[in-house]
Amino acid sequence: MNNCSITEKYALCILKERKNLYENGDVFAYLVVSMILEMMIDGNLDIVEKDKIILSNKEPENEYNKHLYNIISELKKDKVSLREVIPLVCTNSKYLTDIAISLKNKMLDDELIILDNKKGILSNKEVINTNEVILNDIIENVKTQVAENATLKEDEIVFISLLCYTSLVKELFNKDERENIKNKLKNFKDMEKVKIAQSIIEELETAYLLTILTNLL
Repeated sequence: MNNCSITEKYALCILKERKNLYENGDVFAYLVVSMILEMMIDGNLDIVEKDKIILSNKEPENEYNKHLYNIISELKKDKVSLREVIPLVCTNSKYLTDIAISLKNKMLDDELIILDNKKGILSNKEVINTNEVILNDIIENVKTQVAENATLKEDEIVFISLLCYTSLVKELFNKDERENIKNKLKNFKDMEKVKIAQSIIEELETAYLLTILTNLL
């Protein structure tokens, strides 16, 4: 579990509720946000002016991030708005599929998920099952870190921010736990990457982007 990326852990939490990484555009939009934040921490890009992406010369190591990095690079702009990138990726079936399959393969390699086939009337359907042991470890680790007021690393702060501000995974924590997590994050409210994480998620959940993404549901 220690080797899992922010996006892998975040995807595992989302899969608990949605069971698929890319059938719904709204789900995948959250994963794109996670990848952007992950690449920001890894030094592959920077966020300026609240919602503009600037790529660095350092390419990502994970294949799913490489796909997203290349898509942004192909736009050939010095600065790219999140409002351009997220809908572009989530409404282009090739972009979406390439990134999602790379993420799924990485999660399979790390034994975070198990694939199964569900028989249908006309054909079989792939079903992604979460590794419940690892998922529970991730969630319990967050609860313990918050309860014990542990010192958090940068990637842990961003991951917890994603969990806290994403409506898709609120069901993983009860009301008191969510309140404790929010209080914990207040200690880092002035941290630039936490501000950026919150800003990006708020940007995603605006009516503007949700209107675009409803066409995918």
